[in-house]
Amino acid sequence: MAYEDAMREAVEAAGGQIGADEYLLKVQEILRSQGGDPAIESLKTNAFNNKRMTEAGVARVQIGKRKMVWLEELAEAILNGEAIGANNTTGISPNIAAPAPAGGAFNGVERMNPEDYPEHIRQFIPKNTTNFVESDQNEMLNLCLAYGMGWHVMYEGPTGCGKTRLVADFCYATNKPMIRLNCSEGLNEDNFIGYKTLVNGEVVFIEGPALLAMKYGCVLVLDELNAALPEILIKLHSIMDSGTYTLAEDGNRMIEAAPGFMVAACINPPNDYAGVRPLNRATKDRFDLQMNIKYLPEAEEMKLIQRLSGNRNRELAKAVVRMANDLRELKTQRKMSSDTSTRTLITVMQAATKMSVTDAINYTMVNRYTDTERKDVEMAARTRIAEY
Repeated sequence: MAYEDAMREAVEAAGGQIGADEYLLKVQEILRSQGGDPAIESLKTNAFNNKRMTEAGVARVQIGKRKMVWLEELAEAILNGEAIGANNTTGISPNIAAPAPAGGAFNGVERMNPEDYPEHIRQFIPKNTTNFVESDQNEMLNLCLAYGMGWHVMYEGPTGCGKTRLVADFCYATNKPMIRLNCSEGLNEDNFIGYKTLVNGEVVFIEGPALLAMKYGCVLVLDELNAALPEILIKLHSIMDSGTYTLAEDGNRMIEAAPGFMVAACINPPNDYAGVRPLNRATKDRFDLQMNIKYLPEAEEMKLIQRLSGNRNRELAKAVVRMANDLRELKTQRKMSSDTSTRTLITVMQAATKMSVTDAINYTMVNRYTDTERKDVEMAARTRIAEY
């Protein structure tokens, strides 16, 4: 038996919570039952190793002076303010999720007061966190640094890897309005910049989302920018170059970007997706920070899909992520064209709380793929998931 399995079993056998000393003795007992004979000093090094604990899905917790080891999902449930059953007598005050407070700072970025925005703009401030998880690239920290320097940012990565969630969580944490547009869904000049119309018999100009973002210092999120029409890119260049836009249609009225205006572009790799194309150098050069966003490492993605789905079945989460990584590898090898996104895995885990694992995979995952890919998906599920 691997160390990680023994570590997990020791905590599970104690109901998910165990004292640190008892934990070591229990791990030792389990390993001895399997023919091993580790010394306590060796156990202290291995059973409290951070990487091993992450792999085992356990975490160190201190309550007052008492040092304990808990199942990771139990510790996270408490921290996220989730109910863990009627017998919770831990005495820990959960950190209940709430809107970000006004004032103060987040990674050096000033938190805005939502009341400073007019009501029609305030509605664009995210009301909840998306629980974006940083990788070793420190995506959130770098986004905050870019914002502080007045930069525009671009994120490239596969569908469902967290590009937009990153920006949404930044806006949530800083109380910044986030105006989001998808550039592949018929976005034209009228619904980007604005248009003229009659109101009470008078011709007026209705400002589009790009101008509203400029005017009120919002974050303008452009999904699939590399699918945008050329005329949209030309307008965008003008906005990003000088922070101003002259409305010839409205008597040459000039819109100036308020402090805090930022463009955040999210794009899919052009070689892997139909309908998108490489951005030209002129467009890319206008984005000061450019990062590639990838799917999370296995252990981190497991934790994320458990937390966001509410399904704490660690073994199922591990199997689902490994199945997804098998399918992602097939895409890398160009043996399939569809993505296997993290949000799909969250849906599978949610469904598995209400239906069988087989039905959850068949009804929420398999049919997302093309006819020729479905057999590969089913094979990956049979290989990785015992219940399928």
